[in-house]
Amino acid sequence: MRAGQLEIFAPRFEAADAALVERISTVTPALVGVSGGTAALRLCRKLQERGLKTQLHLTSDLTPDAASSCVDDAVAAGVTSFLVLDASAPSGDASTAVLDLVRLVKSKGGSLSVAVCGTTEKTDAAYDRKLAAVREQVQAGADPVIAGPVLSAEAFAAYESEVCAAGVTCAVTPSVLPLH
Repeated sequence: MRAGQLEIFAPRFEAADAALVERISTVTPALVGVSGGTAALRLCRKLQERGLKTQLHLTSDLTPDAASSCVDDAVAAGVTSFLVLDASAPSGDASTAVLDLVRLVKSKGGSLSVAVCGTTEKTDAAYDRKLAAVREQVQAGADPVIAGPVLSAEAFAAYESEVCAAGVTCAVTPSVLPLH
């Protein structure tokens, strides 16, 4: 039985892929999310060869041409799930770039899924704007919203309530940090 989702960074060097794929195969997660640019796509291919479902992470700092090419290559490799990450600095705002990536992925095929990230942290004045951006991303086809990292159940419950009040109708799931 497969359970849970594993998030990893692809090794920089291809020689390290085999050992990582072997270890992940023994855990058999339901989904393996992979970050790391071109190395991530390489690793997604290898994980899928072992029968594991993968999710390719895309960052909002990709140019439109690079993003389109990356999604095309991923779809050709059998990837059907994507997670769009905001690559801006904490004080920056890449919500438009995230929205454009959601639209791009959805334009490549209706069976493709795309998730977006939300934040439970109310540490800056942009929190309400970020809630509105998540609503727009969901309206463009994103599902689910991954809130993270979640440091307390109370913070997640409050965030989920606020996201729903902002008009988000899809699933909102918490992301937790690994236990040591």
